[in-house]
Amino acid sequence: MYTKIAEFVLEIQQAICNLHSLRKTMKSTKSWKQLFNLSRREMRGFLVLLSISALLIIINIILFLIPQKPTEYKIQDIQPMETVYQSENAGVISPNHKENNKANLFTFDPNTANEDEFRSLGIKSYVIKNIIKYRMAGGTFRQKSDFRKVYGMDSTLFKTLNDYIQLPEVAATIEKRPYDSIKSYSPKKFSRVIVEINSADSALLNELSGIGPSFSSRIIKYRKRLGGFYCKEQLLEVYGMDSSRYNGFKNQIDVDASLLNKIDLNQISFKDLLKHPYFEYHTVKAIMDYRNKYKRFSSLEELNNIALIYPDLLLKIKSYIVVNPPEL
Repeated sequence: MYTKIAEFVLEIQQAICNLHSLRKTMKSTKSWKQLFNLSRREMRGFLVLLSISALLIIINIILFLIPQKPTEYKIQDIQPMETVYQSENAGVISPNHKENNKANLFTFDPNTANEDEFRSLGIKSYVIKNIIKYRMAGGTFRQKSDFRKVYGMDSTLFKTLNDYIQLPEVAATIEKRPYDSIKSYSPKKFSRVIVEINSADSALLNELSGIGPSFSSRIIKYRKRLGGFYCKEQLLEVYGMDSSRYNGFKNQIDVDASLLNKIDLNQISFKDLLKHPYFEYHTVKAIMDYRNKYKRFSSLEELNNIALIYPDLLLKIKSYIVVNPPEL
């Protein structure tokens, strides 16, 4: 290393000597043009480049001479590759992360265990937070595989804990979940009442399995926008409704299609027709353009003449529309 430093020092000294010699030569020269046959501007550029080169050499020497402290490693800081791989799969962990991952195995119920118990089992802190958040939102671990689905849960740790997970019976779990907004909600015990959904109020809708005040309000609002339901399956269009909840009460409901509010295509305004969930802007515009062109609709079959009304859409809307004869 010292040999290289000496070479750099000699080079810089030689460069400085050359600069001094060049300066004396320029002073003794009568004309700039006589030196290397260069013009004044070319000579000035040459000197600038030479000065920059000398400066870079000096900076390089200074940086080289600055002592650098070698990185010290401790044996405990070096992780086996298997541990690093598991950490990457479990979540992002900082290099200085220190957490006791020693598992103290014992039987536990993930639905009731507290943070200290989870920590004793070797579960990482951020995974514990995810478990608590899930439970606070009304989530319940019904099967051991549900516990594996917690975000950040390490697959190797889950295999270790699998034999120690002790879950209550499904019936007991259902009793502990009076929540109305969880998708995996299981039906509670309700009287087998049959509810007609086009005339039922919120109190009657609350009698349905899995339906609480929130969903009963949504059903009534959507029913008003539609003009009523012509089949049970339309309840799946209600915001937040899923097949699991629907299957829990579908045998408790009935539909009276005679209660539907009909739309007269010859009388409805553009604005009012646009309020219906099944009619989009371009469809409504096409209907109104057709009506204006031919003055009125004579029958519902004329809707087949409108390109934007495809067969599936016609099947959905035909229960809500009529063509009444003109008033005399």
